[in-house]
Amino acid sequence: SHRRILWKIFFTLFRRDLFVSFILHFIYAALRFVGPFLLNKLVLFVEGQTDEPDSYGYWLAFGLGASQAVATLCFTLSDYMAVSIGLRVRSTLSSAVFKQLLEIDPIGRQGTSQ
Repeated sequence: SHRRILWKIFFTLFRRDLFVSFILHFIYAALRFVGPFLLNKLVLFVEGQTDEPDSYGYWLAFGLGASQAVATLCFTLSDYMAVSIGLRVRSTLSSAVFKQLLEIDPIGRQGTSQ
C-alpha cells in the first residue's frame, strides 16, 4: 500500500522528465535501425548497382553520419536525464526520511540504537 503510494508520488513528480527521457531513447533506438539500412544503400551505390546520380551517394553518406550523430546525442541526453532523475529521487527520499526523523518525539527515540 505504501509502496504504491510512493510510486504514484514519484511518477507525479518526475513524469515530464521520464517522458522526455523515454522519447529521446525511442529516437535513439529508431535511428540505430536507420544506419544499417543507409549503409546497405550506400554500398549498393558504390558498387554501381544503381543508376542514381553522384549527389545520391553524397546524401546517403551525409544521412548515415547525421543519423548516427543524432542517435548518439539522444542516447547521451537520455542517459544524463535518467541519472539526474535518479539523483533527485534519492535526495527526495533522503529528505523525506530526515524530515520524519526530526518529527519523532525525543522521548520515543530513547529506545532506539544510535
